[in-house]
Amino acid sequence: MHLSLGSLGLRLPPQPPSDLLLLNAVHRGHLESSAGLYRRHYRAVHAYAGTCVRSEKDARALAEQAFGELLSGRRPPARRRRPHCVRLQLLDNVRTLAATGPLRWHGDLSVPFWSWAGLDEGWPDTEDGALGAAFDALPAFGQCLLWHVSVEQESPDTVSELVGLSPDRVVRDSLRVSTQLRRRWLGAHLAHLAEPACRRALRQLQRHLVPTGRRDGGRHLAQCTRCAGLWASAAGLDQTLASELPRHVLGWWPHDDGNARPLAPPTLPIATHPGPVVPPHAGPHAQDATQRPGTEGAPPRFPSPAGIALLALVLWTAIMCVMLAWPPPPQEESVPPTSVWITSQSARRHPAVPGQGRTTHGAHPAAERGGPSRPSLAHA
Repeated sequence: MHLSLGSLGLRLPPQPPSDLLLLNAVHRGHLESSAGLYRRHYRAVHAYAGTCVRSEKDARALAEQAFGELLSGRRPPARRRRPHCVRLQLLDNVRTLAATGPLRWHGDLSVPFWSWAGLDEGWPDTEDGALGAAFDALPAFGQCLLWHVSVEQESPDTVSELVGLSPDRVVRDSLRVSTQLRRRWLGAHLAHLAEPACRRALRQLQRHLVPTGRRDGGRHLAQCTRCAGLWASAAGLDQTLASELPRHVLGWWPHDDGNARPLAPPTLPIATHPGPVVPPHAGPHAQDATQRPGTEGAPPRFPSPAGIALLALVLWTAIMCVMLAWPPPPQEESVPPTSVWITSQSARRHPAVPGQGRTTHGAHPAAERGGPSRPSLAHA
């Protein structure tokens, strides 16, 4: 009985976004997504840049320029090499910038890279061999998967995060793509064979990839040294991918084992990654700001909508508290009218005679009507 987490009522953790999703988010203006791309690729890009230049400072600057070229989106996907593989785009940017940028004129390139590039005789393109042709004939997703698994030899868990698949799916698909590459590699050699017997035998081997008898070319391999050598190379293609494929795809690849990661620092925290990412279509001065000393750091983090709302609430509460605690303006003392003051002084000099029909000055009109009278200001 097969049990899964879904059948047990458990929810699987969400799959992290792939490299292409993060890159598209950056091109749409979500610059915070660039942090994930730095975390996944900076180590390998920095190591590859270190083989092109002499100093660590130039390697960091070259890696930052490669990321800036990719994240800016100045070149459309149709004009980018390997647009479906972020790692290959970054490595291609490093190689191109090192060979065509200002470093070539300052003598800052490493001696092996300078010798390989042959800058005094023109820029040599990548080799056009059978392996490169077979790799180019693969689907774009298969190229990216094969590069990470077979060339840089990364674990299925790491590759699953880069391409957006589960680790089990990465293992299955990488085996399928490797078989496709072997078939296409044999097909590229078939185009250069003139003997009908060799073409017929290799076509049968290309179909089955396992020589089992005379029908599939097994007998021909025992008689033809050239075809036997081609078949042996096809059978061991997985072991040579790490060292041979990069030279066909990138041209410059000085690593014997095909793995660029050992050249990077063993521990590279996120805080040492390049600083703020240049926004898309930003000017050259904005890019220079990310290369000044002392500006290294993680990409900028923007407040969330909930944080902005909380900040506004706190600010409004503080303003209301200040307004309620503010003292009221002082009230002026009321001065009695002059006529009332004169009347009260007159009443003191000439007191009223009891029994008279009319009131004296200072008596309240309500007293004439028999109502209650207010006390005079003279007694206040």
